Amino acid sequence: MKRFVISISVLLIAFAPIVVAQETRRFTIEELLKVRRVGDPQVSPDGKSLAFAIGDVNFDANRTVTHIYVMPLASGAEIKRLTSGDSSASGPRWSPDGRKIAYVTGGQIWVMDHDGDDKEQVTKISTGASGPVWSPDGNWIAFTSEVYPECTNEDCNRQKEEQAAKSKVKAHLTDRLLYRHWVEWRDVKRTHVFIISSNGGDARELTPGDFDAPPYAVAGDIDYSFSPDSKELAYLRNPDKVEAISTNSDVYIVSTAGGAAKNITVRNRGYEDSPVYTKDGKHILYRSQATAGFEADRWRLMSYNRGTGASTELLKGFDLN
Repeated sequence: MKRFVISISVLLIAFAPIVVAQETRRFTIEELLKVRRVGDPQVSPDGKSLAFAIGDVNFDANRTVTHIYVMPLASGAEIKRLTSGDSSASGPRWSPDGRKIAYVTGGQIWVMDHDGDDKEQVTKISTGASGPVWSPDGNWIAFTSEVYPECTNEDCNRQKEEQAAKSKVKAHLTDRLLYRHWVEWRDVKRTHVFIISSNGGDARELTPGDFDAPPYAVAGDIDYSFSPDSKELAYLRNPDKVEAISTNSDVYIVSTAGGAAKNITVRNRGYEDSPVYTKDGKHILYRSQATAGFEADRWRLMSYNRGTGASTELLKGFDLN
Protein backbone atom coordinates (compact mmCIF):
# COMPACT_ATOMS: atom_id res chain seq x y z
CA MET A 1 0.00 0.00 0.00
CA LYS A 2 2.86 2.32 0.92
CA ARG A 3 4.55 1.57 -2.43
CA PHE A 4 1.28 2.35 -4.25
CA VAL A 5 0.92 5.71 -2.48
CA ILE A 6 4.52 6.59 -3.28
CA SER A 7 4.02 5.65 -6.95
CA ILE A 8 0.91 7.83 -7.21
CA SER A 9 2.73 10.71 -5.56
CA VAL A 10 5.63 10.42 -8.01
CA LEU A 11 3.21 10.42 -10.96
CA LEU A 12 1.40 13.50 -9.66
CA ILE A 13 4.68 15.33 -9.18
CA ALA A 14 5.89 14.28 -12.64
CA PHE A 15 2.74 15.46 -14.39
CA ALA A 16 2.31 18.63 -12.32
CA PRO A 17 4.37 20.83 -14.71
CA ILE A 18 2.29 19.59 -17.66
CA VAL A 19 -0.95 20.43 -15.87
CA VAL A 20 0.36 23.87 -14.92
CA ALA A 21 1.53 24.46 -18.48
CA GLN A 22 -1.88 23.49 -19.84
CA GLU A 23 -3.64 25.80 -17.40
CA THR A 24 -1.51 28.76 -18.45
CA ARG A 25 -2.86 28.49 -22.00
CA ARG A 26 -6.59 28.02 -21.98
CA PHE A 27 -8.68 27.47 -25.10
CA THR A 28 -10.80 30.63 -25.02
CA ILE A 29 -13.94 31.52 -26.94
CA GLU A 30 -11.84 33.94 -28.97
CA GLU A 31 -9.57 31.08 -30.08
CA LEU A 32 -12.59 28.94 -30.89
CA LEU A 33 -14.02 31.67 -33.10
CA LYS A 34 -10.72 31.89 -34.97
CA VAL A 35 -11.14 28.31 -36.18
CA ARG A 36 -12.13 28.42 -39.85
CA ARG A 37 -15.35 26.61 -40.78
CA VAL A 38 -14.87 24.46 -43.88
CA GLY A 39 -17.88 22.85 -45.54
CA ASP A 40 -20.07 22.02 -48.53
CA PRO A 41 -17.38 20.31 -50.66
CA GLN A 42 -18.35 19.85 -54.33
CA VAL A 43 -16.24 17.82 -56.77
CA SER A 44 -16.12 19.10 -60.35
CA PRO A 45 -17.68 16.93 -63.10
CA ASP A 46 -14.25 15.87 -64.37
CA GLY A 47 -13.16 14.93 -60.84
CA LYS A 48 -10.10 17.17 -60.94
CA SER A 49 -11.16 20.11 -58.75
CA LEU A 50 -12.95 20.73 -55.49
CA ALA A 51 -15.08 23.77 -54.68
CA PHE A 52 -15.97 24.45 -51.05
CA ALA A 53 -16.83 27.20 -48.59
CA ILE A 54 -14.80 28.58 -45.69
CA GLY A 55 -16.36 30.71 -42.98
CA ASP A 56 -14.32 33.20 -40.93
CA VAL A 57 -15.62 35.16 -37.97
CA ASN A 58 -15.60 38.92 -38.47
CA PHE A 59 -15.24 40.16 -34.89
CA ASP A 60 -15.95 43.79 -35.76
CA ALA A 61 -19.17 42.92 -37.59
CA ASN A 62 -20.06 40.20 -35.04
CA ARG A 63 -20.88 37.64 -37.73
CA THR A 64 -19.35 34.87 -39.82
CA VAL A 65 -18.45 35.72 -43.41
CA THR A 66 -18.25 32.77 -45.80
CA HIS A 67 -16.40 32.67 -49.11
CA ILE A 68 -15.94 30.12 -51.87
CA TYR A 69 -12.63 28.48 -52.66
CA VAL A 70 -11.44 25.98 -55.24
CA MET A 71 -8.44 23.68 -55.37
CA PRO A 72 -7.13 21.00 -57.72
CA LEU A 73 -7.37 17.56 -56.16
CA ALA A 74 -3.74 16.87 -57.02
CA SER A 75 -1.43 16.59 -54.03
CA GLY A 76 0.03 19.85 -52.76
CA ALA A 77 -2.08 22.04 -55.01
CA GLU A 78 -2.74 25.65 -54.08
CA ILE A 79 -6.15 26.76 -52.78
CA LYS A 80 -7.65 29.71 -54.66
CA ARG A 81 -10.30 32.04 -53.25
CA LEU A 82 -13.02 32.85 -55.80
CA THR A 83 -15.21 35.37 -53.96
CA SER A 84 -14.46 38.44 -51.84
CA GLY A 85 -16.09 41.33 -50.05
CA ASP A 86 -18.14 41.78 -46.89
CA SER A 87 -21.09 39.70 -48.10
CA SER A 88 -21.01 35.94 -47.65
CA ALA A 89 -20.92 33.59 -50.62
CA SER A 90 -21.92 29.96 -50.21
CA GLY A 91 -23.48 26.91 -51.83
CA PRO A 92 -21.09 26.37 -54.77
CA ARG A 93 -22.51 24.09 -57.46
CA TRP A 94 -20.68 23.10 -60.65
CA SER A 95 -22.37 23.34 -64.04
CA PRO A 96 -22.56 19.99 -65.88
CA ASP A 97 -19.67 20.94 -68.18
CA GLY A 98 -17.55 22.17 -65.25
CA ARG A 99 -17.04 25.62 -66.74
CA LYS A 100 -19.31 27.54 -64.36
CA ILE A 101 -20.11 27.60 -60.66
CA ALA A 102 -23.48 28.72 -59.31
CA TYR A 103 -23.53 30.12 -55.78
CA VAL A 104 -25.54 32.27 -53.38
CA THR A 105 -24.59 35.75 -52.23
CA GLY A 106 -26.67 38.69 -51.07
CA GLY A 107 -29.74 36.47 -50.99
CA GLN A 108 -29.57 35.84 -54.76
CA ILE A 109 -28.08 33.23 -57.08
CA TRP A 110 -25.03 34.17 -59.11
CA VAL A 111 -22.91 32.31 -61.66
CA MET A 112 -19.17 32.69 -62.21
CA ASP A 113 -16.48 31.02 -64.27
CA HIS A 114 -14.72 28.09 -62.61
CA ASP A 115 -11.73 30.38 -61.93
CA GLY A 116 -13.85 33.11 -60.30
CA ASP A 117 -14.05 35.47 -63.30
CA ASP A 118 -17.16 36.91 -65.01
CA LYS A 119 -19.56 36.92 -62.07
CA GLU A 120 -23.17 37.37 -63.22
CA GLN A 121 -26.32 37.72 -61.12
CA VAL A 122 -28.98 35.20 -62.20
CA THR A 123 -31.96 35.79 -59.88
CA LYS A 124 -33.37 39.18 -58.96
CA ILE A 125 -36.47 38.34 -56.94
CA SER A 126 -37.71 40.19 -53.88
CA THR A 127 -38.06 37.11 -51.68
CA GLY A 128 -34.50 35.89 -52.29
CA ALA A 129 -33.14 32.63 -53.67
CA SER A 130 -31.08 29.71 -52.37
CA GLY A 131 -30.20 26.08 -53.06
CA PRO A 132 -29.11 26.22 -56.73
CA VAL A 133 -29.29 22.96 -58.71
CA TRP A 134 -28.21 22.79 -62.36
CA SER A 135 -30.21 20.95 -65.00
CA PRO A 136 -28.20 18.26 -66.84
CA ASP A 137 -28.27 20.28 -70.09
CA GLY A 138 -26.93 23.34 -68.25
CA ASN A 139 -29.78 25.56 -69.43
CA TRP A 140 -31.68 25.82 -66.14
CA ILE A 141 -31.06 26.32 -62.45
CA ALA A 142 -33.61 25.19 -59.88
CA PHE A 143 -33.77 27.01 -56.55
CA THR A 144 -36.07 27.73 -53.62
CA SER A 145 -37.55 30.97 -52.35
CA GLU A 146 -39.80 31.79 -49.39
CA VAL A 147 -42.83 33.40 -50.99
CA TYR A 148 -46.36 34.44 -50.09
CA PRO A 149 -48.57 31.48 -51.08
CA GLU A 150 -51.45 33.72 -52.17
CA CYS A 151 -49.21 35.44 -54.73
CA THR A 152 -48.88 34.16 -58.28
CA ASN A 153 -46.20 36.54 -59.56
CA GLU A 154 -43.16 38.57 -58.55
CA ASP A 155 -45.04 41.88 -58.41
CA CYS A 156 -47.39 40.51 -55.74
CA ASN A 157 -44.52 39.16 -53.64
CA ARG A 158 -42.63 42.44 -53.91
CA GLN A 159 -45.65 44.43 -52.76
CA LYS A 160 -46.12 42.08 -49.80
CA GLU A 161 -42.47 42.47 -48.84
CA GLU A 162 -42.70 46.26 -49.01
CA GLN A 163 -45.90 46.33 -46.97
CA ALA A 164 -44.37 44.10 -44.29
CA ALA A 165 -41.27 46.29 -44.08
CA LYS A 166 -43.30 49.49 -43.74
CA SER A 167 -45.90 48.14 -41.31
CA LYS A 168 -45.53 49.14 -37.66
CA VAL A 169 -47.56 46.11 -36.59
CA LYS A 170 -45.29 43.16 -35.89
CA ALA A 171 -47.90 40.91 -34.24
CA HIS A 172 -48.67 37.49 -35.73
CA LEU A 173 -52.17 36.08 -36.17
CA THR A 174 -52.32 32.45 -37.22
CA ASP A 175 -54.85 29.65 -37.38
CA ARG A 176 -52.57 26.72 -38.21
CA LEU A 177 -49.67 24.63 -37.01
CA LEU A 178 -46.70 24.86 -37.63
CA TYR A 179 -46.59 28.61 -37.00
CA ARG A 180 -43.16 28.89 -35.36
CA HIS A 181 -40.01 26.76 -35.34
CA TRP A 182 -37.37 27.65 -32.76
CA VAL A 183 -36.77 31.38 -33.38
CA GLU A 184 -38.33 31.55 -36.83
CA TRP A 185 -41.93 32.36 -37.73
CA ARG A 186 -43.50 29.95 -40.25
CA ASP A 187 -47.01 31.41 -40.47
CA VAL A 188 -46.82 33.80 -43.43
CA LYS A 189 -44.50 32.51 -46.15
CA ARG A 190 -44.00 29.16 -47.84
CA THR A 191 -40.91 27.65 -49.43
CA HIS A 192 -41.43 26.96 -53.15
CA VAL A 193 -39.29 25.57 -55.95
CA PHE A 194 -38.53 27.70 -59.02
CA ILE A 195 -36.44 27.32 -62.15
CA ILE A 196 -34.70 30.04 -64.11
CA SER A 197 -32.51 30.18 -67.19
CA SER A 198 -28.84 29.89 -66.24
CA ASN A 199 -28.40 33.15 -68.16
CA GLY A 200 -30.98 34.95 -66.01
CA GLY A 201 -34.44 36.27 -66.80
CA ASP A 202 -37.84 35.56 -65.27
CA ALA A 203 -38.16 32.71 -62.78
CA ARG A 204 -40.86 30.06 -63.20
CA GLU A 205 -42.60 28.74 -60.09
CA LEU A 206 -43.14 24.97 -60.18
CA THR A 207 -44.81 24.39 -56.80
CA PRO A 208 -47.58 26.97 -56.29
CA GLY A 209 -49.91 26.51 -53.32
CA ASP A 210 -50.22 26.87 -49.56
CA PHE A 211 -47.54 24.35 -48.60
CA ASP A 212 -43.78 24.07 -48.22
CA ALA A 213 -41.82 22.35 -50.97
CA PRO A 214 -39.49 20.99 -49.81
CA PRO A 215 -40.95 20.53 -46.30
CA TYR A 216 -39.53 22.73 -43.57
CA ALA A 217 -36.39 21.32 -41.90
CA VAL A 218 -36.11 18.51 -44.44
CA ALA A 219 -33.40 16.03 -43.42
CA GLY A 220 -31.96 15.01 -46.77
CA ASP A 221 -29.10 16.50 -48.78
CA ILE A 222 -31.13 16.33 -52.02
CA ASP A 223 -34.44 18.18 -51.90
CA TYR A 224 -35.10 18.35 -55.65
CA SER A 225 -33.42 17.09 -58.81
CA PHE A 226 -33.79 17.19 -62.59
CA SER A 227 -34.46 14.25 -64.88
CA PRO A 228 -31.60 13.42 -67.28
CA ASP A 229 -33.42 15.14 -70.17
CA SER A 230 -33.97 18.27 -68.01
CA LYS A 231 -37.72 18.12 -68.73
CA GLU A 232 -38.92 17.00 -65.29
CA LEU A 233 -38.19 17.83 -61.67
CA ALA A 234 -38.62 15.61 -58.61
CA TYR A 235 -39.15 17.38 -55.30
CA LEU A 236 -40.44 16.82 -51.76
CA ARG A 237 -43.66 17.98 -50.15
CA ASN A 238 -45.73 17.14 -47.06
CA PRO A 239 -49.34 16.71 -48.24
CA ASP A 240 -50.84 16.58 -44.72
CA LYS A 241 -52.90 19.54 -43.51
CA VAL A 242 -51.40 19.67 -39.98
CA GLU A 243 -47.67 19.55 -40.64
CA ALA A 244 -46.66 20.07 -37.00
CA ILE A 245 -47.82 16.56 -36.04
CA SER A 246 -46.84 14.82 -39.27
CA THR A 247 -43.63 13.24 -40.51
CA ASN A 248 -45.11 12.58 -43.93
CA SER A 249 -43.02 13.75 -46.87
CA ASP A 250 -43.80 12.54 -50.38
CA VAL A 251 -41.90 12.66 -53.66
CA TYR A 252 -43.64 14.66 -56.39
CA ILE A 253 -42.75 15.07 -60.05
CA VAL A 254 -43.62 18.03 -62.26
CA SER A 255 -42.76 19.16 -65.78
CA THR A 256 -40.18 21.93 -65.95
CA ALA A 257 -42.62 23.67 -68.28
CA GLY A 258 -45.04 23.88 -65.35
CA GLY A 259 -48.44 22.28 -64.82
CA ALA A 260 -49.96 19.75 -62.43
CA ALA A 261 -47.63 17.77 -60.18
CA LYS A 262 -47.92 14.04 -59.43
CA ASN A 263 -47.38 12.40 -56.05
CA ILE A 264 -45.46 9.18 -56.75
CA THR A 265 -45.28 7.97 -53.12
CA VAL A 266 -48.86 8.66 -52.03
CA ARG A 267 -49.30 5.13 -50.64
CA ASN A 268 -46.63 5.59 -47.99
CA ARG A 269 -47.49 7.65 -44.89
CA GLY A 270 -43.92 7.81 -43.65
CA TYR A 271 -41.07 10.11 -44.64
CA GLU A 272 -39.40 10.20 -48.06
CA ASP A 273 -36.38 12.25 -49.08
CA SER A 274 -33.38 12.55 -51.42
CA PRO A 275 -35.06 11.86 -54.79
CA VAL A 276 -32.59 11.42 -57.64
CA TYR A 277 -33.01 10.11 -61.19
CA THR A 278 -30.95 7.24 -62.55
CA LYS A 279 -28.69 8.14 -65.47
CA ASP A 280 -30.87 6.27 -67.96
CA GLY A 281 -33.93 8.17 -66.71
CA LYS A 282 -35.96 5.01 -66.11
CA HIS A 283 -36.10 5.18 -62.32
CA ILE A 284 -36.15 7.63 -59.41
CA LEU A 285 -34.24 6.52 -56.33
CA TYR A 286 -35.19 7.86 -52.91
CA ARG A 287 -35.03 7.08 -49.20
CA SER A 288 -38.17 6.10 -47.33
CA GLN A 289 -39.45 5.44 -43.81
CA ALA A 290 -42.51 3.19 -43.63
CA THR A 291 -43.99 4.19 -40.26
CA ALA A 292 -46.00 7.40 -39.99
CA GLY A 293 -45.02 9.70 -37.13
CA PHE A 294 -41.84 7.74 -36.34
CA GLU A 295 -38.79 9.93 -36.97
CA ALA A 296 -36.33 7.21 -35.93
CA ASP A 297 -37.71 4.58 -38.31
CA ARG A 298 -35.38 2.47 -40.46
CA TRP A 299 -34.44 4.06 -43.77
CA ARG A 300 -35.20 2.02 -46.90
CA LEU A 301 -33.67 2.56 -50.32
CA MET A 302 -36.51 2.66 -52.86
CA SER A 303 -36.70 2.69 -56.66
CA TYR A 304 -39.66 4.18 -58.54
CA ASN A 305 -40.19 2.84 -62.05
CA ARG A 306 -41.22 5.78 -64.25
CA GLY A 307 -42.72 3.42 -66.80
CA THR A 308 -44.93 1.28 -64.55
CA GLY A 309 -45.37 3.64 -61.59
CA ALA A 310 -44.34 0.90 -59.14
CA SER A 311 -41.92 1.38 -56.24
CA THR A 312 -39.58 -1.41 -55.15
CA GLU A 313 -37.40 -1.66 -52.08
CA LEU A 314 -33.75 -2.24 -52.88
CA LEU A 315 -31.50 -4.08 -50.40
CA LYS A 316 -34.63 -5.38 -48.67
CA GLY A 317 -34.03 -6.25 -45.04
CA PHE A 318 -30.70 -4.44 -44.88
CA ASP A 319 -30.51 -2.02 -41.93
CA LEU A 320 -29.26 1.24 -43.46
CA ASN A 321 -29.12 2.84 -40.00
